[in-house]
Amino acid sequence: MYESFYGFIKKLSPEFQTDINLLKHLLKIRKVSKRELLFHKGDICDFVAFNCVGCLRSFVVKDGKEYTLFFHTEYQTFGDYESFQKQKPASFSCQAIEDSQVLIFNHQTMLLFEKAPGGQKLLRLVAEDLAFLLRDKLL
Repeated sequence: MYESFYGFIKKLSPEFQTDINLLKHLLKIRKVSKRELLFHKGDICDFVAFNCVGCLRSFVVKDGKEYTLFFHTEYQTFGDYESFQKQKPASFSCQAIEDSQVLIFNHQTMLLFEKAPGGQKLLRLVAEDLAFLLRDKLL
């Protein structure tokens, strides 16, 4: 599982350098059951995650009806990044649509990434990746 994430970051930013064993101690593996919510709209989303196995969806509920915003397939990052960074209530919810396994990044992990060689660029590219998903959905 860590190897797929490490491959993802090397593809995104080849100059990023850190010890994969250090990452293993900071990243939390979370097994998510089908239909389980990872976070709810209105809660603080205190993580950003990388989907290793399975599929998840981000959605909102308006007038009692669910609207899917995104499907997060394997090897994609996800989360409410604004909620994570600014500690604001999440704008949407996220749910597993099949049994899944994700790697969780908390604020401590992000600080490590920021300090590692090429880390700030990597974090910018991850944020851009999330922004491009939104742009592609809208266009």
